[in-house]
Amino acid sequence: ISTFLQEVALMTDQDEADDEGDKVTLMTLHAAKGTEYPVVFVAGLEEGLFPLEMATQEKSELEEERRLFYVGVTRAEQRLYLSWARSRYRYGEQQSNTRSRFLEEVDSDVVRTEAGGELEQQTNRFKAGGGPDSSRDYDEMDPHYYRQNLSGDGSGSTSSSDGLRRIESTDEGGGRRVVYDEGHGEIVPGARVAHKTFGEGKVQSVDGEGEKATAVVYFGSDVGNKKLKLKYAKLRVVG
Repeated sequence: ISTFLQEVALMTDQDEADDEGDKVTLMTLHAAKGTEYPVVFVAGLEEGLFPLEMATQEKSELEEERRLFYVGVTRAEQRLYLSWARSRYRYGEQQSNTRSRFLEEVDSDVVRTEAGGELEQQTNRFKAGGGPDSSRDYDEMDPHYYRQNLSGDGSGSTSSSDGLRRIESTDEGGGRRVVYDEGHGEIVPGARVAHKTFGEGKVQSVDGEGEKATAVVYFGSDVGNKKLKLKYAKLRVVG
């Protein structure tokens, strides 16, 4: 019985798959080992998802994620599709994404881009040792903010159609700080805010422009840090 249970525990649907007929096979990268298909789709190639956020903290874990990516890529016999989403609904929130560092490691000479910009158009920040926030793409800029600065209007305040305003003000030390105001108080690092799902938390950082503005909020040890898109988060300042 013990031997039988060990074998059953290692079995997957792929072990009994019928290769005849037209169909789509869904599987994890772990289960894909030892298989090959004429056409393969690897989806979800975004920082925080693949590689996982936790895996980026340890070199050995990051290498394991990279090995799994290699497994997925080498399953394709004829054609391989690699995809990522600029935004994804996760943990009850719409979140903006940065494409996976693994895509940056693919030779652009063997890639044909079907949608969006070419791979080489994004700053190769991960090879330089930076993180996903160490540089920003042009398309992350709010068009209104960009046009305003080109026209020489130095008012330092922008607004978007959803009422979210980005304001640059001078702090007590004479430096510049960026704050966000969506009608419920200014969202700034250090502010106490309330979220309808996660409860009260403390803003750690803010980034982005217009509809792409995001904030990292710490909601205590039970929830941890959450990166929220301010357009959807509806944060309310409580202190």
